[in-house]
Amino acid sequence: MIPIQALTVSLYTICSLVSLYLFLEKYFGAAFILSILVTQLWRFISEFLRADHRGNGKISVYQWMSLISCVYVMTLPYIFKNTLYPIPDIVFGFKTMWQPQVIIFLQGIWVISFLYTGRSQVTTSKISFAVGHPSK
Repeated sequence: MIPIQALTVSLYTICSLVSLYLFLEKYFGAAFILSILVTQLWRFISEFLRADHRGNGKISVYQWMSLISCVYVMTLPYIFKNTLYPIPDIVFGFKTMWQPQVIIFLQGIWVISFLYTGRSQVTTSKISFAVGHPSK
């Protein structure tokens, strides 16, 4: 067995830190492309390493979607090459996020997401028990 979840979280954490660095250094296209390519190519590769059934074909639908995403993301910098971007300022970003309205709004979104996705709409379970008097 290969620990896919552990490998995924490690790879994605490293990728996110490198992408954040590229973004803060104003390499917006490179940051975007790196983050999408790493996540989607890992999705493609990790499907082969899983121990569960992933479809009748050799390549699953999710793998096709990840490959299409990689091709699509490579075309975007050519389409949006003349876009002006604001200068990233991480301190300003933290100050903006550290306001009561923003924090309450984000907590509200979290609660709604938790209530909506925390309830399974596919599986069910039933618990029953009986309490009786001890026999004489």
